[in-house]
Amino acid sequence: MTGFFPITHSISYQKPTHVDRVKFPCSEKGPCSQVVYAHMRTMTTEGCVRSIVPYLREASLLSWHAPLYNGSMIKEFSLSTPHEGFVPITNQIQDLIDSHYINEGLAVIYCPHTTAGITINENADPDVVHDLLLALDSTFSDDKRFLHREGNSAAHLKASVMGSSVTVPIIRGKLALGMWQGIYFCEFDGPRRRTFVCKIMQG
Repeated sequence: MTGFFPITHSISYQKPTHVDRVKFPCSEKGPCSQVVYAHMRTMTTEGCVRSIVPYLREASLLSWHAPLYNGSMIKEFSLSTPHEGFVPITNQIQDLIDSHYINEGLAVIYCPHTTAGITINENADPDVVHDLLLALDSTFSDDKRFLHREGNSAAHLKASVMGSSVTVPIIRGKLALGMWQGIYFCEFDGPRRRTFVCKIMQG
C-alpha cells in the first residue's frame, strides 16, 4: 500500500532565557581563570587583555564581554518573494551568528510553508539557479489530472523535493559552507510574504 501518512505531533516551544553583557574584573597577571567555556555557555572577561586575546582570537570572540547563553536560540525571519525563484539568505544567518558571538554549534534553517523550501547550492553563478528552476519546471509541470483545487500542485511537488530545512555546522564563528555554497529560500508559488526560522545550538 502506498500513500502519504501524517505523523505530525504537537510540539511546544520554550523561549530561551538570555542574559546579556556579563562582566567580571580580572587581573592581568597570568592566565585568566575567569574565561570559562562551560556546558553550552560562554563567558569572556573584561580586562586581562594580554593573557586572553590568544584564546579569544582562536574562538573568534574578540570582544571583552559577550552574552551568556543557555545553549540555544531561535529567530524568525520574514522576506518578500518573487513569483518563483531562489532568494539568498546566507548573510542573514551569518549576521545572526555574528551578533550573538556564536563560536561553535549548529544552525538549523527551516521553512514552515508547503509551496516553498530551503536548499544549499551554488551562489557564484546565477545560471545555476536558472537551470535548477528550468529542470524543476520540466520535471513537475502542471497536469490536468491534478485534483488540488488551488491549482498549485506543481509548487507542492517542487517544495517536497527541495526539502523544508538544512543544517549547517558553525566553526570558528562562521557557517561551514563550501567556497561556492549558499543557503537559499526557494519560492514556488509567489509572490508572497514568507517566513523562515533559524535555530542555533551552541557546542
